[in-house]
Amino acid sequence: MAELVIRRSDARDDINAMKSLWAEVFGDPEDLIDDFFATLYAPGRALLALEGDTLLGAVYLLPGAALVSGLGERESAVYFYALAVTPARRGEGIGAALTARSAALCREAGAALCLMPGEESLRAWYAERSGFADLSTVQTALYPALNETGGILLRPVSAADYAEKREVLLAHIAHAAMPEEFFRFQERLCARAHGALLEIVDANGKTGLACVETAGDCAEVKELLFDGDIPRVAGEIAARFGAAVCRVSRPGDAYSAVMALGAKTAPGLWWGPVFD
Repeated sequence: MAELVIRRSDARDDINAMKSLWAEVFGDPEDLIDDFFATLYAPGRALLALEGDTLLGAVYLLPGAALVSGLGERESAVYFYALAVTPARRGEGIGAALTARSAALCREAGAALCLMPGEESLRAWYAERSGFADLSTVQTALYPALNETGGILLRPVSAADYAEKREVLLAHIAHAAMPEEFFRFQERLCARAHGALLEIVDANGKTGLACVETAGDCAEVKELLFDGDIPRVAGEIAARFGAAVCRVSRPGDAYSAVMALGAKTAPGLWWGPVFD
């Protein structure tokens, strides 16, 4: 049996094998996988586990984020995303080996390694096996659609505008600052889910942002940044997308979300949208 080798991806790698593993493990459609590789992937941004020439596992290490304290202090962060091991080889430590190598690379670079557990059961696994700790918190609430709308302007914004305006709104809040390319991918996720990246303007000129996807009769606001009448804005968003209700996620401390390894920033910051 060939030795398991873990290394960074490079320009010579067969991206088709990486895409096939993604589809096998996560079941995502081809166009969504293509969107990820078009917007966020580059050579070196994945760790691959290979046995000979056979790809058994992969994880994507997305750079460019920063953890920002309420005082504006920043530390580099890497988003640990889409850890995948071919089903026939699970339970052999391949995922753990990819996680350990990712952690070592981030330690060498002086960056925090951040992830969103795909299932709640994985939270304990990452904590106990790899030393991850809770980093971000979130509060959620459900609001009904408004029968009578008006007074709230909801207008689509580009990924670049969203990223720029987001930093202004979060200037004095501990948060994860995201590069524009993260929001280019999120913009595509929103479009696939019949949602949008939106700017909010109320009757008094107060502005905010919302990252919206839809699921059945629910408008899912993955991030709401608005210091105003939340129930009204949520009701307007639900009505805008033909939904009965709006589920809002926004800064708060109701429960833990993203975990991190090696973060110096205090827990409790706002992460924002995750690519779930």
